[in-house]
Amino acid sequence: MNIKKERSVQLETLPAEVLKILEVASIDGVAAVADGSTVRYLVVDVDKNPVLDLTEDEKFEIVSKRIMNQHRRAFEELAK
Repeated sequence: MNIKKERSVQLETLPAEVLKILEVASIDGVAAVADGSTVRYLVVDVDKNPVLDLTEDEKFEIVSKRIMNQHRRAFEELAK
């Protein structure tokens, strides 16, 4: 994952409410931030959560499934 340095924020500058979310992510590996009943953001502890540590084959599988789902009708037409 590429993260631009100018898009990062130092922990010391974060408000207490955000630090509480980070504490949950630190303990559980991930924390969800909801807007009402809809999860809007996931805060991931990249050292603890393997969701970001995928093999090349796993990445390929995820992308290929996404493409297949987005363009299923086209693939079905081509299969005829």
